[in-house]
Amino acid sequence: MNNNVLTSVGKVNLEKKLNKLNRDRSIMVKKLDEARRMGDLAENSAYHELKNQVQILDSQMEDLQNTLDSAVVTDSVTREGIWIGSKIRLRQEEKEKEIELVGSGEADPLQGKISFNSPLGQALVYKKKGEKVVVKTPNGEIEYTILDVA
Repeated sequence: MNNNVLTSVGKVNLEKKLNKLNRDRSIMVKKLDEARRMGDLAENSAYHELKNQVQILDSQMEDLQNTLDSAVVTDSVTREGIWIGSKIRLRQEEKEKEIELVGSGEADPLQGKISFNSPLGQALVYKKKGEKVVVKTPNGEIEYTILDVA
């Protein structure tokens, strides 16, 4: 399975981030040109700092572009059972929580977005409402019941 899987929303978000980095880079390149015109580059700390920032942006943009170029876009409607893009309501003992299964690059546990590569994500893939899954953690096994899948 390709580990570079994104939901369609995740792809759009990465494209927006890449566009923002492109805009930021354009601004920095203009500032870099201004700093270059200030004179002796050997002692121009503003020039060197801006040059480093542009290189960092270039690296980030290249990584994002590579991610987008190699990504497989999928959503829950393409599979039977739980898949990337599924919104799942789970119960663990007396606690309920809602999560969304997403690609690795979209994971944000604080927002309830769980990677399909995570232990919980791997346990949920292809499962259906009503099934139980067991997740092995460093603190022991945790059992979840799938209450609902959307």
